[in-house]
Amino acid sequence: MKTYPVNDKSGKLHAFEVRNTLFTTRRVAALLRKTPGVANVKVVSRLFSTPSDVRIRFVWRGHKLIVWEPWGDNSRYWIGPDDDSEEVEIDDLKRVFST
Repeated sequence: MKTYPVNDKSGKLHAFEVRNTLFTTRRVAALLRKTPGVANVKVVSRLFSTPSDVRIRFVWRGHKLIVWEPWGDNSRYWIGPDDDSEEVEIDDLKRVFST
């Protein structure tokens, strides 16, 4: 699948995007659960919670990451650090979605 890199100011991969027409929230969660280095995959329920564009929270090699759908109706999911200022090595994770 095609992924779309999101680089920081220095050009290093900070996050990436995948088309949500190819990956539903459930499919992304299932893929994350099968990926070595990923733990605590939690699909964020929209029922009984505050509105959020975050669809999934998970831990990647000790770092908190999210799957985010900007504006709740974007054509892509953004996958990257929960704390935008944190630097996380996610090249291996991106490759999982590229195959």
